[in-house]
Amino acid sequence: MNSYCVIGLGRFGMNVAKELIRLGHEVMVIDRDKNVLRQVTDMATYAIEADVLNEHALKEAGIGNCDCVIVGTAEEPQAAIMATMIAKEMGVPMVVAKASSDLHARVLKRVGADKIIFPEKESGTRLAHLVGNRGIVDFIPLEEDISIVELVPPESWLNKKLKELDLRNKFHISVIAIKNDTHINAVPTADSKIKAGNTLIVIGESKDIERIQ
Repeated sequence: MNSYCVIGLGRFGMNVAKELIRLGHEVMVIDRDKNVLRQVTDMATYAIEADVLNEHALKEAGIGNCDCVIVGTAEEPQAAIMATMIAKEMGVPMVVAKASSDLHARVLKRVGADKIIFPEKESGTRLAHLVGNRGIVDFIPLEEDISIVELVPPESWLNKKLKELDLRNKFHISVIAIKNDTHINAVPTADSKIKAGNTLIVIGESKDIERIQ
């Protein structure tokens, strides 16, 4: 289980927080609006009322202890920049920041953001899966419980054929393509072998895919 902090509970931040909680992670949420916080107080590990522009409050909240901080306050560029900078100064390994413009994105990158999110391109649910499982490269929800995911195969799968892994029976997922830097095998067979540097595109229920580490 990883620990996450979501700063700013607008629609985007709220979706990220709820999905990370649903996936079983430890989640701290921070917002200055106590009415918004009430929506997740019973679900989140910690719910803290604080102004993002208050550096002392963010440090007191202990965001430096989190594996990943998601800054969802793009509507207030200064707040997002401040929160990103503080998180990186406190040694957070992964800081994901929501940007409101290309210029805002460049500044966020300059102060240390590891990943920039544009809300019109990313959904909160998709982001939760991308940061919630470091092996997942991309995530496309098809229905409520079914997803197509590109993932890095566990080391134990390398140099094995698909029929040896028996993923359909063990994980209830199907491999629909095997990719490397220069080629994609869109019709893998039971004898297709997974090699170092490959990523797999699989389809299955989200809960089964999340079991793959």
